[in-house]
This record gives sequence, structure tokens and C-alpha cells, in this order.
Amino acid sequence: MIDAGFRWISSKIKSDFVVKVDSDSVVHIDRLHRKLLIANVMNMWNHWFVCYNAHESPLIRDRYSKWYVPESDYAPAYYPRYCIGAGYAMKRDTFEAIVERMGKHKVFEIEDAFLTGVVAEDLGKVAYVQRAVAREYTIFSDCNANGELSLSITEGQFRHYGGYGTNLAAAWRMLKQQYCNQGW
Repeated sequence: MIDAGFRWISSKIKSDFVVKVDSDSVVHIDRLHRKLLIANVMNMWNHWFVCYNAHESPLIRDRYSKWYVPESDYAPAYYPRYCIGAGYAMKRDTFEAIVERMGKHKVFEIEDAFLTGVVAEDLGKVAYVQRAVAREYTIFSDCNANGELSLSITEGQFRHYGGYGTNLAAAWRMLKQQYCNQGW
């Protein structure tokens, strides 16, 4: 489970930032690190995530859905704001605060909603920096229509384009060649 992984990282790994990425994704680490350094300097909030995020998303109560959460695990009908998508990043202070507070909640399997939403609510004000990521990725560029830099490419998003969905190494080679010249 992701909560065990978070506790292990907390006890064994020292870093300025922590990134969680889905297994079917590739990340351009240099670009991500630059964006995290900028987010850290520019952000006035004590706690922040870099991610695409959802707000007031309804919980799935259909027990046959892979996103099913029973009311006994989490009673509200809507999630709080949380990171959604291929991954998320946070500064170390935010990560440690999440690890410290996650034991106060009943864990459910939608880890991004649980950790970056439900547990993050305990932190008070949290910024969700969306500018460094784009929800829609394309094989033609890692910039979205607003010139925002994509940090990852997921397998599912490439299933229909030239075999990238089954070859993450090819997706990585493509990502390395792309560059967004439009700031931030």
C-alpha cells in the first residue's frame, strides 16, 4: 500500500521534494526538478502539491468500479480537492505532514484522493499548483494549449499512437526531445 511506501520514504530517504508517479508513466526528472524549485520559491503557502487536481468530485459507490469507496471507509459524498492523474509532487515538509497525519484516517484504496485530499485537509490551507502539469498529453508536444509543461506521459494516453502505449522507453525518448519554450 502507498501509505507503507510513504512511511518507508519518510524514514529512509532524504530529499527536498517527494514525487509519486504511476507505474505506466515516464517523467523528465530535470524539468520536474526545475519546476519544483520554482514552485517552492514562488509559493507563499506552507504546504503545496504540483499536480492536476479535482475539486468536489463525487465518490464512486458502485462496488464493481475500480474506484469504489464504501461509505464505511469514507462517508462524505464528495472528495475534498485532491491530486488526480499520473502523479503528483510536493515539498518535503508537506510530505512529512501527510505521513504524520495519515494514521488518523481510515485508509481507502484511492490513494491520491486519500493522501492529497482527505489527509491533506488536516494541514489547513494547501496550494495545488497546476501550472507545471497538463491533464491532456500529446505525442506531438509536451506543452498544452496554454504553454504549460507536461511532466509525464502515461501509457494509456499513448495506446492509440504509434505503439508508445506498449513501449515506455519509446515514450521516454519522445519526451526527452520535446521542449516547451513558453516560460514557467
